[in-house]
Amino acid sequence: MAVYRFRIVFEDHEDVVREIDILGKQSYDEFHRAIQESISFDNSKEASFFMSDDLWKKGLELALSLPEMDDDEDDYPSTKKKKDIRLMSKCRIADFIDDPHQRMVYVFDPKEKWTLLVELSKIVPDDPKANYPKTTKSEGAAPKQYKVAVIPPPLDDDEDDDVGYD
Repeated sequence: MAVYRFRIVFEDHEDVVREIDILGKQSYDEFHRAIQESISFDNSKEASFFMSDDLWKKGLELALSLPEMDDDEDDYPSTKKKKDIRLMSKCRIADFIDDPHQRMVYVFDPKEKWTLLVELSKIVPDDPKANYPKTTKSEGAAPKQYKVAVIPPPLDDDEDDDVGYD
């Protein structure tokens, strides 16, 4: 069984690199969860893989869930139609690998637009004793998923004494 090794880099943090090995028969949903675990995100938001070309132009979308819409697709506000989006859980890794260096754009949390660039780096033989997917390389600390607001500490009551009020 072939194992696909993907190199994953944050679009805005190129020093953060992950490599993940996954079996060709596994789903993109499993790949999505492996990426989330490798960067310590909480996996609570929507996500999509977009098949892409050498210039990272987004193509076919594999989504964690399908967008809700009426039966009449003409009412769908986007240019994308429901039939153009596939479910990650229904798609096997090997079914969408067309190129020895297949590229994908992975977008997590559409509101925050965490974007990761995913590229097939090589196909390796499987290790029958290994559990896949697995992270094989981890460089750099991933950015924090949630921005923490900094609240200044309250003033001590003793500080008012230094002002010089009589």
